[in-house]
Amino acid sequence: MAWTITPTIDDRVSIKSPMGEKLVVVKLACVSDGSSSGEYEFTVPIMREIRGSWLYLVKFVPGTVDAAFEFDVWDKNGDLILDTAANSNLATSFVVGVDTLGVYPPVIHALSVEIDGADAMANLDKLDIYMYFTK
Repeated sequence: MAWTITPTIDDRVSIKSPMGEKLVVVKLACVSDGSSSGEYEFTVPIMREIRGSWLYLVKFVPGTVDAAFEFDVWDKNGDLILDTAANSNLATSFVVGVDTLGVYPPVIHALSVEIDGADAMANLDKLDIYMYFTK
């Protein structure tokens, strides 16, 4: 058993920033099956959009989750590039991509994420996560 995590490209926009001229927003629509955690490895269609970018920002919209949760991001080698804990289940919150490494992590190959609710999630709890990538 695990969370169902469904990724979609939520937005693409041209934007002038020190890190590039394109912003791609990936929405992860997450639904719990009652288990505490879930993992997702990005597949080819999404990787095609974000490869060669930097993880700039993550936005958490808690929906109906019953407890604070952890959200982690790994690169293709299984190295943790973003490590968050105790994200609010009461209000929208943000994490900057530099929080774990001190630099914006580049997205070169495979990327995977994990949500962990410390056994406090109920069946059909919902959470939306927006990952902002700059190119």
